[in-house]
Amino acid sequence: MDKTIVKASVLVLGGTSPALASSGIAEGFGGVFLWIFCGYCSIIVVAQACAAISSLMGQARKEPEQEAVDSQEA
Repeated sequence: MDKTIVKASVLVLGGTSPALASSGIAEGFGGVFLWIFCGYCSIIVVAQACAAISSLMGQARKEPEQEAVDSQEA
């Protein structure tokens, strides 16, 4: 194996070891913003899921004759 490859891999992997040794969670008030962001994302996901389920239920309620008429008109 080439020595430059070994040196490069040691430099890359050696730089990541201090990050793995950090103890505890980071200081600051980032946790509050993280929870607000997660709550906002969950509201979006629930709203989209409700819309998808409503659309699927609407398609399931269509009668076969109505689907045939709709496809012929298009």
